Amino acid sequence: MTQPNQPRVLPVLDIKAMEREYHKRVVDTSATVDLADWLPAFGKTPGRDRPVLRPIRGGEVVIILADVGAGKSCILQNIFAAMYPKVCMIFQLELPPDLCYERFAAMNNSMDCYTVEELYKNLNPRDPNSKRPGTDGLEHIYTIAEPRVTLGDIEATVMAAKESKIPNMTGKPIAVGIDYLGLITGDKRGSRYEFTSEVANSFKPLAKTLDVALIVTCQIHRKNQDASVEVGMHDARDSGQIEGCGDVLLGAWREPDDRRHMKLRICKGRKDGDGEIVDALFDGRSMSITPWPVSVYQPLPGEPL
Repeated sequence: MTQPNQPRVLPVLDIKAMEREYHKRVVDTSATVDLADWLPAFGKTPGRDRPVLRPIRGGEVVIILADVGAGKSCILQNIFAAMYPKVCMIFQLELPPDLCYERFAAMNNSMDCYTVEELYKNLNPRDPNSKRPGTDGLEHIYTIAEPRVTLGDIEATVMAAKESKIPNMTGKPIAVGIDYLGLITGDKRGSRYEFTSEVANSFKPLAKTLDVALIVTCQIHRKNQDASVEVGMHDARDSGQIEGCGDVLLGAWREPDDRRHMKLRICKGRKDGDGEIVDALFDGRSMSITPWPVSVYQPLPGEPL
């Protein structure tokens, strides 16, 4: 019997075994997260023969970098809402479950969050005609909103879901979201930098062990007042290890002169997309992020810029 920490003889793959695994994964689109399902500009756009960013598969890690208030939680919720019917889990470490639900309901019904609250204030559960926001199309999302969550807790919970041991779950998750990195807890024996580095370096093994696409939000470090709002690869807060652990680093910001205008830069793409920027329309009332309308920023032919 192998003892803990005793060296193991590891599986060895020949090229044919690798080819079979590659082929199986490439053809199985049911287990991928395609950001083009959310914002088509991540996919094949006019004039391109290939997508800006290919779908994310199990074992890959996406890091979303954004400043406080820029909408990083909202980005994660919009990505997962667009995944229907693929099962996903969100470890929501920042928002309480009621606020998380309110945002999902608002974006799903294209209504503002205040209206959602007012509808529920006037809701009569016994009256089948009492108006409430629809939740069709959100049944694939499962949320864990417990405070003080460790990476071990996340691994155990997702593994239980993979093994169909969570009663209210139908299907096995192919994607896991964590919002956000700075709220993961654990044994902080060293500095904040050392702990964050240890957590970040655990993301890749976690994604590969669970065979899920792991999408993690992360705050950026505080910039001085004159600095650009644009987010780059080296802007992650508390650790330089964060930029190395992601297969995709997505930097997000909103333009100062028009806070509706969100930009998402692929700061790093192991497969493709390096440096590409996608424009989106951020609606803070309904917490929805949709394609940026071309008419907003591109004049008609013959019109001045």
